[in-house]
Amino acid sequence: MKRFIAKAFLLFTIIFLPVLLVGRYDNIIPSDNRNVYRIEVSKHFDQLDYLFVGNSYTYSGIIPAYFDSLGLETYNLGIATAGIHYYELLIDDYLKQTSKKPRNLLLLITPMTFSNQSDNWLAYPIHRYLDEPISNELITVKYRVGQSYFKMARKSAVNGISNLGIKYLGREPSTTLLPDKVRAMKDSIMECKGFYQRDGTYNPSIYEKDKPLYLPLLDSSFPFDELNDLINLCEKYAEKGIQVILYEMPTNKLQDFISKSYLANYEKAVLTLKKSNRVIRNRLNLDSSYYCNIDHMNIKGATAYTQYLIEQLRLETDQERDQY
Repeated sequence: MKRFIAKAFLLFTIIFLPVLLVGRYDNIIPSDNRNVYRIEVSKHFDQLDYLFVGNSYTYSGIIPAYFDSLGLETYNLGIATAGIHYYELLIDDYLKQTSKKPRNLLLLITPMTFSNQSDNWLAYPIHRYLDEPISNELITVKYRVGQSYFKMARKSAVNGISNLGIKYLGREPSTTLLPDKVRAMKDSIMECKGFYQRDGTYNPSIYEKDKPLYLPLLDSSFPFDELNDLINLCEKYAEKGIQVILYEMPTNKLQDFISKSYLANYEKAVLTLKKSNRVIRNRLNLDSSYYCNIDHMNIKGATAYTQYLIEQLRLETDQERDQY
C-alpha cells in the first residue's frame, strides 16, 4: 500500500507539478479582456463618493457621467459574472491601491448574483490579474470552487505557455494585444469611468438565440451560504467606515428562467439583508426597447436607470438628514 501511494504521488508530481509551475506565468502578459483593464484602471479613481460593484448589469447599466454633472466622484467596477466572492476580491484590491476609502460602496443584488452562473472563475479568472494575484489553489479553498479547479489549472498552464513564448521566444502577440489597441481600450475605460455602452434593441429572435444560455438557471437552488457571505462582507466594509448600500437593477426576461422557489428564497434573502443594510429595490418598469437582450439594458435603459438610481440615492440622503 505504501509503495502504491509513493508511486501515485510520484506520478502526480511528474505530471501535475509542471502544470502548476507553468500556470504561474498566466498573467505576465496583459489580458485582452475589458474586465481586467477595468480593474487596472480603477486605481486611478481615488476619493470616490460612490464605488459601484456588480456584474455586467452594472458596467452596462450605470453611467458615471451623470454623477459627474452633480459634482460626485464615481467609478463603475462592474465585472462580468461577478457574484459575492468576486466582490470581495475586487473591493479588497481597490482599497489596497487607493489612498482614501470610498464614502459609499454600492453592491449589486439580483437573483443572478446568487446563481450558479456567477463568479465564473474559469471564464474570467480575475484573481490572477489583481494588483496582488491570488493562486487558483487559494481561491479553490477559500471560495469552495470545487471541480472547476482542474480546468482552471489547465487554462492557467495553457496561458502560461503562450505568455512565455511571447515574452522569451519572440512570438507575436494576437492583434487584440497590440500596444495601440490596449492603450485605446484603457483610455476608453478611463474616459467612461468603467461604463461600457451596449447598443441594439431586444427582439424575440434574440430571446430564442440566447435562451439556452439561461435554461440552467431553472435548476438552481438558492445558496444561503452565499447570503451569509454577503452579510459578512457588508459588515467587513462597514467596520472600515464605508457606507454599504445594496441595489437592484431591472432585467428584461430574466424572470422566465428563475423558479418560483428560488425567487421566493431571494425575497427572503432581501428581507434579511434589509435588517442591517440599506437596500435600494428596483421599482423601475421598462419595456423591451430599453434592453439589448434577455437581461442587459442598452444605452437607453442605462440612462433611465442611472437617473432612477440618482433619485433613490437623493431620497436616501434626504431621509438621513431628516433624522437629525
